[in-house]
Amino acid sequence: MPATLGRVSLIMLMLHLFGGSVGSHRWFLRLLLAQTLLVNIATCITIFTQCQRVETLWDPVGVPSICWDHNVQMVTRSYLHPSLLFHEENANYILVHWLFSRG
Repeated sequence: MPATLGRVSLIMLMLHLFGGSVGSHRWFLRLLLAQTLLVNIATCITIFTQCQRVETLWDPVGVPSICWDHNVQMVTRSYLHPSLLFHEENANYILVHWLFSRG
């Protein structure tokens, strides 16, 4: 979640910096912000609901519980991790493009 807050603050900063600039940048940043929040909320829900007892995530031997199959965990991670990278790279591209296209 801390990485999410960092991305959200960067996107909010870019929205503030763009001010009256091109509307497509602002809409894209808003879309990126919404997707970033949704993907990270889905990640948190996935992490904390994969076992019946959350303590099992940190201490699987001391606090045994029924958890999801490892294949389900791998499928969800294989979707969520690339989504996070996609959002991060797009935010970085917009910031660099905006900084170097100023006249």
